[in-house]
Amino acid sequence: MPVASAEAMRARADSSGTASGLLGLVQFALGGVIGPVVGAFGSGSALPLGIGMSACLLAAFALCLHPAPRRAAAFPTGTASDRSQNKA
Repeated sequence: MPVASAEAMRARADSSGTASGLLGLVQFALGGVIGPVVGAFGSGSALPLGIGMSACLLAAFALCLHPAPRRAAAFPTGTASDRSQNKA
């Protein structure tokens, strides 16, 4: 997972801290929601865990099949110092 996160943030290095925080928030929030739901179905069997993992796998696969459309960059790429040197 860390390599995928780094690749996703590489395109917008100027916002990588915000993106990293958002990815962490989403991971913890999903774990906080899915964990109790799976636990509510009992701890006597591994079946609820397997079903929960399968549901997450199918959801991830569906998101990979239908990615969000690419948009043009709202901000120029590069750092602020690169942009100031180009103006001179």
